[in-house]
Amino acid sequence: MQLDAMERFEARCQKLERTVARLRITCATCCVVALSVLVMGQVDAQRGGGTPRVLRAKQFEVVDKGGKVVVAMTSVNGKGVIVTRSSEGKRLVELAATVDGQGAITLRNAKGDRVVTLGALASGEGFVTTLDGRNNEMVNISAVNRHGTITTKNPEGRAMAKITVTNRGDGQIITESNTGQKLVEFGGTSDGIGGALAVFNQDGAAICTMKPDSEGYGVVGAWDNLGIGNALKAR
Repeated sequence: MQLDAMERFEARCQKLERTVARLRITCATCCVVALSVLVMGQVDAQRGGGTPRVLRAKQFEVVDKGGKVVVAMTSVNGKGVIVTRSSEGKRLVELAATVDGQGAITLRNAKGDRVVTLGALASGEGFVTTLDGRNNEMVNISAVNRHGTITTKNPEGRAMAKITVTNRGDGQIITESNTGQKLVEFGGTSDGIGGALAVFNQDGAAICTMKPDSEGYGVVGAWDNLGIGNALKAR
């Protein structure tokens, strides 16, 4: 009997908890509805009648307690723009459309300098670019012809290393000098039989190569600018 009474008591407590939970949800819903009605009523009063279903304005602004604008929603040249600002008024984040109609997001540091840009190329493929705070691109991640590419650059904006995909679909790494000359290339052979490594001189000639032969054995070659040299084969 004592056990049955305890079970009934626990059941009642659980039922009470469920009832309280439902009441909380109901109260919260009522508060939200009441607040919505109040806000819409204020808008309706300002417009002089009618219940608006869409709020429209040329610009929306969010201000801090000091009255400074920290978020703004507006349009520029017919394109929507959202801008967030720091307490000092510096731009931090921008969401906008580019001149060719693509979407773009720009992140800035505390000084207001661009440091990251996310967007779409004219071809419709995405890209991410990081900058050094002086408007110089440092790293670019993009998709071109359905192939992903990562490019690192020096402060002058010249590409120094690239990770990409060949037309065959093989991975490829290319490093370059500060004058734009290819230095080292890692990738796959043109016939798809294995990996390949090539080292280039200042004239752009491949002077050292490593790759497999048609039988799958290793070949190491040393060449001059005209491609004349010797190859060492495993067998």
